[in-house]
Amino acid sequence: MRQIEAHRADPTQPLKPPPTSLWRWITKYWIILSVILPVANLGLILTEHDQLTRGTVLEIAVSVSLILFTILFFLLERLVPIIEGMYDTMRTLADTVLRPPK
Repeated sequence: MRQIEAHRADPTQPLKPPPTSLWRWITKYWIILSVILPVANLGLILTEHDQLTRGTVLEIAVSVSLILFTILFFLLERLVPIIEGMYDTMRTLADTVLRPPK
């Protein structure tokens, strides 16, 4: 069934176009893109500049910060579902153990 027909049958169904192939690729490989770009920038900075200036130091600091932020965000993205599962398990256990007797 097409999306427009599903929306006509049930107006609560969202009418949203499917993602493009470029967008699907970007969302699948965002970690690679967000690490490669700062690394490429670092490579250009280190090979092209002869003297260190304040601007060069700022570019290096921003590139390294972006790499570290990307790695941190990647790890947090993997860690949050695990923590949510632990929370749901503990909540179910607490509801089971602390349920008042009938």
